[in-house]
Amino acid sequence: MADICSVCGIQFIKGGSYIKNRDVLCPACYREFRAMLGEVIPMTEFGPAELKSFMADPSTCPSPLPYYKSSNPDGCCVCGRSDVIIEQTTKDKKPICRDCVQNYVTVSGEYYLDPAGFASKHPAAYFEESMSECLRPRHDILFNFRTDKLFVMQTNNNTAYHLLRFEDVTSIDNGVQKYVISSDEKGRPAVKAFVKDKEMPLLDSPAFTVKTKGSGFLYEPMRGRRSLKVSYRLKNNDYFYFIQDQADRSYEYDKTFGTFLRMIRKLKEKADLAEQEEQEELRQKELERQACLELERQQEELKAAQEEERKRALEQEKESKNAPAPSANTYKNTVRDLMLQRNDMRAAMAAAAPAEKPSGKSDTNYDSLIDLRRLLDAGIITEEEFSAKKRQILGI
Repeated sequence: MADICSVCGIQFIKGGSYIKNRDVLCPACYREFRAMLGEVIPMTEFGPAELKSFMADPSTCPSPLPYYKSSNPDGCCVCGRSDVIIEQTTKDKKPICRDCVQNYVTVSGEYYLDPAGFASKHPAAYFEESMSECLRPRHDILFNFRTDKLFVMQTNNNTAYHLLRFEDVTSIDNGVQKYVISSDEKGRPAVKAFVKDKEMPLLDSPAFTVKTKGSGFLYEPMRGRRSLKVSYRLKNNDYFYFIQDQADRSYEYDKTFGTFLRMIRKLKEKADLAEQEEQEELRQKELERQACLELERQQEELKAAQEEERKRALEQEKESKNAPAPSANTYKNTVRDLMLQRNDMRAAMAAAAPAEKPSGKSDTNYDSLIDLRRLLDAGIITEEEFSAKKRQILGI
């Protein structure tokens, strides 16, 4: 019974292999992916979609180090390999290979240190965490995507051990596509993409459109001799590095070039992040400016209200000062009316009360007469008014 390959779709009778979820690969695809992934990585952990993505961009293939470590717990504490000489141990007495120590030492800029002495100063977890984002394809290039550092061991002028940042790379050129890296006026990385010497938007370049086999690389039709030129500037000096590959199916070259394309994507991500931070900073400044303007507006309104209240108080004070004072006659008339009302009230109370002395006069009448006399002496009432009230009080 014939089977159908889950990747290429051809029918085959024997010689295939199972992958994830019981999907199958034809013998040709199996040999191709095994050469790409290596012998230690199990094929059963990947499905057809993942294998197709590895075919489109070999740099996305998983690293064999975790698989070495899981299959060989007594090997190196970082990569797990036992096929390299274990020359030293970490501070917590775990074995570590010289390659892992040298890889960390180089990407950290400490390649001049003694690896054995350096390993004995740090525990195994220190190297495991530090090397988690390190990639080392062939051609003596080491990438560390944790620190955005690139370590080149050999250049055109035979100068070894160049440690630089991703931004120090000035161009990547494989003959078909070229990426020129620079910095804008704000220090952010800027990348221009060229395909066959024609500039195109970076997001439309092969570095961001890896979907089918080889689409991210755009090699020349002749696969006889492929080369990649990496130029960079360090300490005001220009260097370049050639990577050449003559093998018909050498995925190591693809992994190296794909890793450089990943570096291009990382620079684009870094530039976008810096732009977002700048936009957020501008937005925060605008919010602060709006808050300051709102506070100033509220202070102006408060000052205007206080000024209005002060003006109103001054007008009221001015009106009270300009109000006409009561005349002397008005004052006298008012006092006289009040005194007369009080005498009338006393007379009424005296008339209502029972008389204690039939033929005598009460104290109330005397008080009223005294008050009337005071009003007369003060000139508040006239002589005629005094006489009339006196007769009324005495009942004459």
